[in-house]
Amino acid sequence: MSQYEAIRDQKIQTSFALEGRFLGYAADDRGKLKFIRLASTSEHHIKLSKDLRSQRLSPGEWIQVVGSRQVNPITGQVKLKAEALTIARPLAPAASPVAEAKSSKPETILICQKSDCCKLGAKAIASALQTAIQEQGLADQVIVKGTGCMKRCKAGPNLVMPDKTRYTKISPKAIPALIKQHFDPAAKFSSAKSAQIVAEPVAS
Repeated sequence: MSQYEAIRDQKIQTSFALEGRFLGYAADDRGKLKFIRLASTSEHHIKLSKDLRSQRLSPGEWIQVVGSRQVNPITGQVKLKAEALTIARPLAPAASPVAEAKSSKPETILICQKSDCCKLGAKAIASALQTAIQEQGLADQVIVKGTGCMKRCKAGPNLVMPDKTRYTKISPKAIPALIKQHFDPAAKFSSAKSAQIVAEPVAS
């Protein structure tokens, strides 16, 4: 046996523990469902030991998997095999169609895009809003929409949140705190002054 063949056959085996969302089952080359797909920091395909294949999981469940990791030293290919599997967080009960319809409609932030506000930084504010929404995982819940003049030209940039609160003379640095304040339940009732943002109610 050559030195290359000896290294090739000397696979490195260690243990692993992962926690994440169960995405579904995956089949082997013969069509048998022997693998699970787990979304953690990335998506993993994990082979199930024989005694785990009878356990039924539902997509979306949060699970913990413990097992062995085998690494090929030549190709770097990693194979994971589950030896223990537990449900860390059961799947939440299905929402009613009415509640689901309400939650599926994204909320809208309005920002003035007229020339005076643009000269005062409205474009940068719009960009900062999009970045903060993405970073805080709200891309499917919040959208940003440009509008015509809001009649506060000298106080621009101007924007209006979904709850009708108006913000003027706002800076891009304040946007992450503003998004957190309005869309994070834990911070929703904190003072706007803590983010150094001037807010005023919008007449309905």
